[in-house]
Amino acid sequence: MEQTRWWLALHILGCVIFLGNTIVTFFWKLMADRSRDPKVLAFSQRLVTLTDKVFTAVGAALLAIGGYVHAWHLKLNTLQTPWIFWAQVCFYASAAIWVAVLVPIQHKQGKLAEAFGVSGEIPAAYWRLASRWNAMGTLATTLLIVALLLMVVDDESEPGKGVENASKLVQRDKVDVLIGTVHSGMQMGIQKHPFQGLGNRFR
Repeated sequence: MEQTRWWLALHILGCVIFLGNTIVTFFWKLMADRSRDPKVLAFSQRLVTLTDKVFTAVGAALLAIGGYVHAWHLKLNTLQTPWIFWAQVCFYASAAIWVAVLVPIQHKQGKLAEAFGVSGEIPAAYWRLASRWNAMGTLATTLLIVALLLMVVDDESEPGKGVENASKLVQRDKVDVLIGTVHSGMQMGIQKHPFQGLGNRFR
């Protein structure tokens, strides 16, 4: 169980780094574009490329490795468990947009930024690429947020809501293990509920 928690922690850390960097980079890139200052744009473009290598790629790797190993320890079928399956669909769809669309755009913008960082003249091509990057970046980020929502269930600190959510996870989504919650009233309510097939696997 201790090893399982370490893999879960790695998965969550990867999610924080990956999604956090995606959202923050998207925001300050938009702010940089709004400034229309050639030097600011050139600097931000270099940082977009750098943070993708340092944070986005590393975060995605930690998220995937931690998640799959954690699922393996819990004997969860990642293709037959609905919420995991659809979270993966969203994650890989976002990754495909990043690799196939966003990275090439960033590379082209980086080349343009090198030139206008010196000349001070921002070409129309940069703004066309920026518009496409904004649109596809919004789609990719939305998919990641949907994936996150699929992985998280909020009990709202209400025993009745906790039992309702646990019932859905066990009977509808066929989860094998429930982890949480520390709220004693919630825990007692869930433990007393006659979930078929769950046995004593609640932790």
